[in-house]
Amino acid sequence: MSSSFRPRSNTKRKGSARYVCVAALFLSIAFDVSAAHFDRVYASENAATLAEWGKKYEQGRGVRANIGRAIRLYCKAAKKGQATAQYRLGWIYAHGRRGVKRDDALAVTWFTKAAKQRHIQSRNMLKLVRAK
Repeated sequence: MSSSFRPRSNTKRKGSARYVCVAALFLSIAFDVSAAHFDRVYASENAATLAEWGKKYEQGRGVRANIGRAIRLYCKAAKKGQATAQYRLGWIYAHGRRGVKRDDALAVTWFTKAAKQRHIQSRNMLKLVRAK
């Protein structure tokens, strides 16, 4: 038995090796459920829902932060014309969020698409990115 799973002498039932292993098993199942949940969300055709979940994955709100999943959700929503998703993609590329390489040209592309739909924040970001 590894030292990390060895129960301490002064702990009760919760500190037992059995409890820790069951907790670890539960966590591994929870992550599988998370992957299945992502697949269900990604299968959605509702652009607003896709963008909403993209933001949750980007910021780690209610789910484990995962920029790759966020970008996939944003891209699907953005292709459907969802301005907020287009803005969020522009933001990610303008700032190089969470390990994504900064790419001003790609940011301008996404901000422009959103700005054409009168998305005010995108218009403001276009001015800032182009000024650099």
